[in-house]
Amino acid sequence: MQMPSFFFSPVPPQILALLWEMYGSTLIDCHYDHDAISQVWDSFGSILSESCPLRLPECLAYAPGEDADAVGAPLTAHDAATVGLLIFELPWTLLDDAQRQSISDVPLTVLPMLEFLRAVVAWRVAADCAATTTSGPREGVVDATKTRLQLVVRHSGTGSSSYDALGAHSINKLLAVQGTVIRLSSPKVVCKMMQFRCNLCGSIKNVELEGGPLQYPPACNGKCRGFFQPLTEGAVTEEVQLLKLQESTNAVSSGSSTQGIARVVEIELRGVWMDIAAAGDNVSIVGIVSTRRGDKAAGGLRQLSLKALSLTSLGSHGSSALSSRGRGGDHAASYGYGKVAQFYELVRHPRWMDRLVDSLCPGIMGHQDVKAAMLLALVGGSAKSHVRSNVHLLLIGDPGLGKSQMLRAVAAAAPRSSMATANTSSSCGLTITLSRDPQNGETTFEAGAVVHGDGGVTCIDEIDKGASEHKALLEVMEQCSISIAKAGTLFSMPVETSIIAAGNPVGGKFQPMKSLSENLNLSAPLLSRFDVIFLLQSHTSSASQSITSHVLSMHRTRNHGSNAQDSATLGGAGGMIPTSLITEFVQFAKDTCRPVMTTAAAIVLRDAYIEARKQFATNNTQLPVTPRYLQSLVRMSEAKAKLDLRSEVTSDDAMFAVTLLKRGTKSYMEGGPAGGVPSAHPGGGSKKLSPRDAALANIERLMASNGTDSLTHDEAVGCCADAGCKNPNAMLHQLNDHGALLMSGGRYRLRKKL
Repeated sequence: MQMPSFFFSPVPPQILALLWEMYGSTLIDCHYDHDAISQVWDSFGSILSESCPLRLPECLAYAPGEDADAVGAPLTAHDAATVGLLIFELPWTLLDDAQRQSISDVPLTVLPMLEFLRAVVAWRVAADCAATTTSGPREGVVDATKTRLQLVVRHSGTGSSSYDALGAHSINKLLAVQGTVIRLSSPKVVCKMMQFRCNLCGSIKNVELEGGPLQYPPACNGKCRGFFQPLTEGAVTEEVQLLKLQESTNAVSSGSSTQGIARVVEIELRGVWMDIAAAGDNVSIVGIVSTRRGDKAAGGLRQLSLKALSLTSLGSHGSSALSSRGRGGDHAASYGYGKVAQFYELVRHPRWMDRLVDSLCPGIMGHQDVKAAMLLALVGGSAKSHVRSNVHLLLIGDPGLGKSQMLRAVAAAAPRSSMATANTSSSCGLTITLSRDPQNGETTFEAGAVVHGDGGVTCIDEIDKGASEHKALLEVMEQCSISIAKAGTLFSMPVETSIIAAGNPVGGKFQPMKSLSENLNLSAPLLSRFDVIFLLQSHTSSASQSITSHVLSMHRTRNHGSNAQDSATLGGAGGMIPTSLITEFVQFAKDTCRPVMTTAAAIVLRDAYIEARKQFATNNTQLPVTPRYLQSLVRMSEAKAKLDLRSEVTSDDAMFAVTLLKRGTKSYMEGGPAGGVPSAHPGGGSKKLSPRDAALANIERLMASNGTDSLTHDEAVGCCADAGCKNPNAMLHQLNDHGALLMSGGRYRLRKKL
């Protein structure tokens, strides 16, 4: 086969030999004039010459689908002359199936050839420039004999393999995996090759190593039969960082062969890929499957690992160098103009908020205020440096009211989420775990639930069952950080996550005579960190028919309900919004909207805070009204503006936040004496409600839940029956006769309590 023309003039043989020594030394049975080099050039030559610009390693921070030219400046003459390493990316989308197959099947052979060919192209460009100009170095011209060129291969977030695909058949193959970083060691120096010299005859022997303990060669093969001693000055070393990647919970639930157990793969990071990820990051890694020596606990057996060729963030940790949040720029180009137009068209719908609330967990009937608060927690407030922007939500109520189902629904709708159960989790499992590497004894950290939810939401179920682990949540909920001081190690990391927790009252039934903390077995510091608290109570007998019909209809349309939902007309009135579209909208709102508080909204929030302070001083409510109350109103107002894709917080947004917070407070305050006034004795302990007061409290609670100021006769009778009245109809007539209720047009309205 005839060699390509560039292999001859103007590339001297000594330059080709030098470049081959730099890039092709691992290919023992191949040379730069081999036919395989010509075949690779015929396949990739045009791409290497036209679509692979050289860049600094700092340009690796751009996200998939983003134009690299918009992120990194062109390579300057100073950079080209001073840096020792430059990178070039092989555009995966421009490759055909045959090219991708060749890279995936034999990466250990093809990738060094591609680096060699790109170095030859760079040298020829430099030689042509030197022959045509005498004005000094030109922009972007690199001396390939002095600067190392490293190939970067990314799959742009697509084509990722399942963790089940990692096996003996995939060794030396190129694979892409996605997951969450749960453990990251510190960089360490390992020896790739060590020189040994015989202590008698002086013969030199080179031994390739895999890191770890030094392995001495056997006795010298000469007549001397001497022993070899290491020559440290001739050793070849490199830095390696080990990373443990856990597959996402979605992959586990979608049918993994591990029966619900998330698999973990070990990643080896080298060179430019070290120290750019953090525990909790959601990343995509492309690498070559290999084997490495296991630790002593595993019996020293070899285990599979992945030698990373690229690491790309998928919207993760705020401190990571790869994070794409807050980059600014043209968001329409990032998300697509059609998708952005669809988002703004959705917001223009007159019933936009109602549709969004109804589309979140449609299997649970009602609880509109709770779902609205969950949506606010998904987007959060505007990020600030001095206060947190995350909205924390607590759901309490009797068992069987759908709290866990709503937690799963909001976790599915969040762009990034994690879910844990407090009664089966330790404080380390909720935050981070301090451990030691079994091989070298170095201190490492493994991510817990809140770290996995960084940048999104963390759902904690049965929070009342894990009282000993509550202290671990105090710092992350207020300071948005996790700190550890243990065994002489100080560690702190930022964590931005919204906590959405659910729990049951003590004994399984909410007791109005007790305080909120006594009902929940939660400490006052933890309760004060929740922005909104909702009490979910069992439905009244009048609502049983509606709930029964709703549940049965969900089962009747089970086989085709999801398709009907996904195919609903998004612009039609009352159409359900698919969960996938809610996820995309939430991410878009978080990335693009930074609403600013207006004067009118600030006045509304100020008046609401002052009024709440007066009520606390007069009525001694169960939860104190502190400046945290005002900060909660600010965050919820900003979150409401985000859901409407506005740049300013209006007075309507402020009123929405005030009303929602009042309804949350009212939900657990109405059980006290006189429909919500708590006990005057600290810690609870009030008289039992009379049937008359209990019936009035039930009627007021149902009106607030329905958002109306009147009830039908059947609904009012049901409230009296739930209050324990022996004759509900007689109690209803008595309330009407005494003026507590007024009947008008066949409906009952609540009058001011007597």
